[in-house]
Amino acid sequence: MGYAIPTNLIANGFHALLRHPGELRRLRETPALAATAVEEVNRYDGTSKLVVRRAARDVELHGARIRAGDAVWLAQCAANRDPRAFSEPDRLDLGREP
Repeated sequence: MGYAIPTNLIANGFHALLRHPGELRRLRETPALAATAVEEVNRYDGTSKLVVRRAARDVELHGARIRAGDAVWLAQCAANRDPRAFSEPDRLDLGREP
């Protein structure tokens, strides 16, 4: 099932571009934006929203104790909209540097 992520990323990308016609026009006029556009679409509406991992060792994070073997839920979609990491994180910007 290695096709699910690329298939969904393509679908999410088309959907984002149709909802942001200015960015679609920008991409058509500047094809060199293709590489950053792929990264931006993945950031903006990537296919992996949440993943579960197991802690490899005991750790304390923001006052919470996580023990080795505990399940840890990683919300990538929240990280990709973090205003400390991305200016205007809710805006699709195909020229944004990854």
